[in-house]
Amino acid sequence: MSKILLVCYISRKIGLGHLSRLLALAQTLKKDKKIIPEFLIFGDLIKKDELNNFKVHNFSADSNFALTIENLLKIQEFNRFNEENNLIHLGICSPPIINISKTLVNKINSQIKKLRFILENYYGVFGITFKLYKDQIYMYEINIGLPGDEITKSFFPYFYKKNLYDLEINNKSIDFKIQKKKKKFFFGILKKKKFLYKKKFIKQIQTYSDEI
Repeated sequence: MSKILLVCYISRKIGLGHLSRLLALAQTLKKDKKIIPEFLIFGDLIKKDELNNFKVHNFSADSNFALTIENLLKIQEFNRFNEENNLIHLGICSPPIINISKTLVNKINSQIKKLRFILENYYGVFGITFKLYKDQIYMYEINIGLPGDEITKSFFPYFYKKNLYDLEINNKSIDFKIQKKKKKFFFGILKKKKFLYKKKFIKQIQTYSDEI
């Protein structure tokens, strides 16, 4: 059997007309016995006997399901140029070991909000890369879809119970939940070697930097 999600908003200004019409539609669909109607209701959940016959998902009226952007991982990448001006990749870690100012954080969040018109109808994983210099930020890359192997296969499974492949496939499901693992504080990779302790990571990356 197929499922269909009926979405409506409820408030004092909007009233219950939308919900009543969808309930009539749901009851008709249910008689067909080929479709299972479910409700996604934004606003206060109204007690209606007819709703007891259906599965109901309820969110705040202020929520915007399509524009929800959840920060899953903040990853810091370490690169440098050698004497021949070749870019040398040292490693990546999460969470970042170099703190940035609140001013820069606010600028980053502002830039992300400006992307919402692009991502309005997009459900899935995406990554945004920023270059930071003093009090300036430069957005230079947006990757739609699953990130690189290091993040997909190593970072995400370390911090979360679900893997990114499940997230990408099931992210439109209302019942899909992203749950963090407990007591997972740090993860880093330097030259394909994994680090679970921040101090060891910092010490090693300083050694690698001096060698180049």
